[in-house]
Parts: sequence; structure tokens; C-alpha cells
Amino acid sequence: SDHDRNRHKSKFNTIGKGKKKKAKKISKKKMRPGSEEELQGLVAVLKSSVVEKTYCAILVETISYLSQIGQLSIARDLYQGYLKLSDKILESQSTRIQKAKVEKSLPESVSGTAAIMENLKLPCEADVDALRCATMPQELNDMFCYL
Repeated sequence: SDHDRNRHKSKFNTIGKGKKKKAKKISKKKMRPGSEEELQGLVAVLKSSVVEKTYCAILVETISYLSQIGQLSIARDLYQGYLKLSDKILESQSTRIQKAKVEKSLPESVSGTAAIMENLKLPCEADVDALRCATMPQELNDMFCYL
């Protein structure tokens, strides 16, 4: 009967021989390289990477607590890591600014894009140039100088 024939798939019945349904592809909204959206996303990532005053205060409290309970090596590592992050941010900014100055000073024949980009200043450049990590209190620096 029909019921017995359709219970399992074999070469004699037609189960599964029709077209299979494909899952619909969800189109992702891709960001174009070099677009303003990509630039705004990169600036947001930069801003989130910089330690603000509130997080700096939490780090100071953590370092103080670690030094009080005798975990000086961990406290020193945390302090030095913060200083390295702050120095890297300043170094990257100064490198970018120096590179921009060098490109502006090149003659037009050497750098064709420099002439075009010379007067172009993006609004987010001022925000990126102003990014700084909050400074640690001098007491912590004094404490780790002696240790």
C-alpha cells in the first residue's frame, strides 16, 4: 500500500527527489572601505581604547589595593602596562602628525595626493589628536620609583 511504500527511502519510491529548499541568505550591510561610516567606526574604536578618568580612578584604586595586600608585582605590572598604553597612544599620534607634515612639505610632483589633501582636514582629526589617557597620580609614580 501507499503507506508502506513511503515509510522509508529507497530506489523505488520518490521521497526526497524533489528540489530541496535553500535557506535564504541574509544580506549583510557591508561597509565600503574608505567610507565615512568606516572612518566613524574606527574613530569610535580609538575612543573606546583610551582610558578615561573614571576607569583611571578604578585602576588607581586597584593598584593601591594590590600594593596594600602585598601583591606588588601585579600592581607594578598593571601600572607599567597603563604607562605603556599611554606612551603608545602619544607615539602613534606624533608619528601620524609628523607623517602628515612631511607629506605637506613634499613637492607636488613627488606627492600628487599631498596637494589635494593639503587643505582637507577631516572633522574627526581634531578628536583623534585630542585623545589622551588620564594621568596617574604622582604618588603611584613615587611609590614604584622606590620599588
